[in-house]
Amino acid sequence: MAMSEFEAIRFRREELGQILQGPIDRVPVEKNSLSEFISRGRSGELTCVWRRSSGELPVLLTGKSDDLADACAWSAAYLTGVGPLSGIMRILPSEAVNSNTFSRDGGDIGHVEPRIAHLFVGLIFGELYARASPGSRSVQASLTAATSSLSFALARACLQPHLFSLEQVFNRWQFARDVTRSSITHRIDECVKEVSRELASPNLLTTSMGPGQLALARSRSLDLNKILDSDAQSELARIDKEPAEARVRIADKLLAQVAMSDAPLISRGLGAAYIARKATNNYLAQRGLIEPVFEKLPEASVWLGLMQGDEPLGQLLGTEGGLGWRVLARIEERVDFLARPTCDISVDELRIYSGAHRSELPGTTSRVVVEIIPGVNATLSKPGSQSDKAAKRPPKRSYKQSDTLDAVSESLEAALQAIAELRNSRR
Repeated sequence: MAMSEFEAIRFRREELGQILQGPIDRVPVEKNSLSEFISRGRSGELTCVWRRSSGELPVLLTGKSDDLADACAWSAAYLTGVGPLSGIMRILPSEAVNSNTFSRDGGDIGHVEPRIAHLFVGLIFGELYARASPGSRSVQASLTAATSSLSFALARACLQPHLFSLEQVFNRWQFARDVTRSSITHRIDECVKEVSRELASPNLLTTSMGPGQLALARSRSLDLNKILDSDAQSELARIDKEPAEARVRIADKLLAQVAMSDAPLISRGLGAAYIARKATNNYLAQRGLIEPVFEKLPEASVWLGLMQGDEPLGQLLGTEGGLGWRVLARIEERVDFLARPTCDISVDELRIYSGAHRSELPGTTSRVVVEIIPGVNATLSKPGSQSDKAAKRPPKRSYKQSDTLDAVSESLEAALQAIAELRNSRR
């Protein structure tokens, strides 16, 4: 008879140290029976699961949420040489475990409309640019930054059979960011969540325009009459028929009106993105156009990123040196809930560090890797660290909009040159 790949044991919190040191008698459990074994645990009991191919340390610790929190706090107080348990084994509340959790090694997104994953890539780019400090907006984004974003976490929640709802994932990511960072951007958070909700909506796949045109559909239905005066409306109607230099001039005028409007933030952000999108089809040039209103309307970058879903697949994915392709691959990765984590700490265990000094947080002196949900690790700066200070530090020289435009000139050289010349002439 074949030996079971998995073994498990139920125990009390006080036995945790002995279990980690091993060896200890364990019960063989078939993979398709793990969920049932976990569900039989009583109040105050925890369950550890071992995988023969993963060595002598457990790969999973589970139990009721309150019991897990108690075990993590007890371990931090009494097993001081161990460090965060979630850096050793995956911590998963038993309330989140269902009969399908361990039925296969990961999620299959084959049934999901592939264009939705494409839209999320654009959303991730939009979020990264919205959060970037002025001095770093011309710097190419990294894969670590992309996979640490809120958009990436929500994409995984939408496209993979995870154990947490979209709202739960949002709250978990935001909690991790609030604990480990002093720079809070709730407006961008809320905009990303709003867009992600639409992408997760069952109605998305039934819209006649198709999911790739979601943001443009919203833009076309947006009542710009309440934001733009009559002359501006006329100019917007013909902006895509004008030469590059005239498009830049018109876009600057319209975007200024949108930024000064008293319309709701979501309408202004969406309207600004629509104007930039209508002025040119090039994403990097669009980002250059919204630069003058960026500080007032960072939401425009989020919506603008989503709008790139209307472009051919390769055009967006090739942005930022092909980063989009790598991000898409990470979005579509399978999740093995019984694989050992690759983080410093999970969100569930991070709660016991809330309010702690940065020196007490796990990770390096400047960063901590937090598991938001299985398959999503966010690399976050610690408050007061050098990297956190650098992110908020103003550039050494006066920042000019033409800097960003020059950085992307290879994509639309003529148009960007026109932008630079026009704006320089106004200074």
